Amino acid sequence: MKRTAAILAAILLAASCTGCGSSGTQTEKPAAQNSTAAENSASANAESTAQVSGVVTDGSKCGILQKSAEQDDFEIKGLILTSDSGHHDYPAIDEQIKDGYKTEGLCSEFYLNEWIGVYADCNQTMSLYVVKNQPDIDYAAMSEPDLIKASGESQHLIYQNNITPNADENGYLLNFYVHPESGEGLYNMCFVSGEKVCYVVQLRLLPEPTE
Repeated sequence: MKRTAAILAAILLAASCTGCGSSGTQTEKPAAQNSTAAENSASANAESTAQVSGVVTDGSKCGILQKSAEQDDFEIKGLILTSDSGHHDYPAIDEQIKDGYKTEGLCSEFYLNEWIGVYADCNQTMSLYVVKNQPDIDYAAMSEPDLIKASGESQHLIYQNNITPNADENGYLLNFYVHPESGEGLYNMCFVSGEKVCYVVQLRLLPEPTE
């Protein structure tokens, strides 16, 4: 009798443990599903806040002609950037033109109180806006009215409308001046056509050198 009771107790204990294990498994699955859902949501949020233009303006691609993913009907084959200030060892335009226009390795560091020359391998009319960089703004996704507004918020920001490279002067586009009060830091040269930012080149402006 005692042996029978012991066997029944063992069977009941095993059944109880099996039930606990099953219950534990059921509670773990929703937790895992919730974790996966949270990860998917975070990933979706990250994608929604990512730059839609594909243009990087964090300073890691200074001197690179970056094409906006939002445009396909305007082409700049290359640029030359230079200055006659004498503060740099940058070759003059006559020297740089021998190596041709570039999309990478452009002169990208200039000083405040300096004139910067822009030459382009392009035969189309465009606008150029030079805007001080602000983190978390996708400049290449901005429209021309947005850039005009941004330029109007500071008396020292530069923009020029309706300019076409001069084929007789090595594709000369313009010289623009950086006022000392603009402040050092990263600046974005935004090339606009059809009210869309088509290309961006980032520059780094340094404090005016002391003699």
